[in-house]
Amino acid sequence: MVLLENHVVLITGAGSGLGLGIARYCKMQGAEVIVTDISTEKIQQLETEFSERDLLLTCDVTRIADLEFCQQQIVQKYGRLDAVIGAQGIFDGNVAIKNMTAEHRP
Repeated sequence: MVLLENHVVLITGAGSGLGLGIARYCKMQGAEVIVTDISTEKIQQLETEFSERDLLLTCDVTRIADLEFCQQQIVQKYGRLDAVIGAQGIFDGNVAIKNMTAEHRP
């Protein structure tokens, strides 16, 4: 048995760099992964590396509509989500999470 067998894991900012490394590790550990990135080109380049068990989506994590679309796709494909790993590089304006709203923009 591998560490993440039977787990569904979302990795944001996984089109390259650290996020991609995390997605590859989760897959190696048996997870079904959802790979998201703001860059459609990066997502397209990864299509051959990941299987049909996985889900690759273009998503800007600063846009509520994109996050809602991702949620719909995840629920449709898997019916659940076991873990989220945020590896995207965004600047939040140094606002505490507890002070953010869905409409918040730095």
